[in-house]
Amino acid sequence: MTGPRPAGRRWTAAEEDKLREMLDAGMKVPNIARKLNRTAQAIYARLQRIYRRRPQFPSRP
Repeated sequence: MTGPRPAGRRWTAAEEDKLREMLDAGMKVPNIARKLNRTAQAIYARLQRIYRRRPQFPSRP
């Protein structure tokens, strides 16, 4: 297969909120994945996307 892989289920705002809450509570990714009915890889991929969207602040000199 060439090109990008087909996307899975879309993330909802509520799922992203739950993901952040569970991470803040100290839960591990495999447990979060089970609770959200997603794969661990999907959780890691979403975290990368979330952190990439954060505003970039200029570094201090």
